[in-house]
Amino acid sequence: MILNLRGYAPGLTARHTERTWFTLDLSKGFSASAGERYLSRRSVDQFDHFFMGGFVTWDASVRYRKRNIEYRSM
Repeated sequence: MILNLRGYAPGLTARHTERTWFTLDLSKGFSASAGERYLSRRSVDQFDHFFMGGFVTWDASVRYRKRNIEYRSM
């Protein structure tokens, strides 16, 4: 007996994913960054019976650099 799994995605694998990260260099050693990550709806079992909804997360960071020293906050 051959099990046909055509069309099924492995569990916890999103069909669509996206990551974006932007950085803006400001004056006097300062910079700011922001980014997002998107994962689409995906199955939570191996036979695609139960699904978890998609979501977006946002991240931000600031940085100060002077000579050989760098301070970051994420």
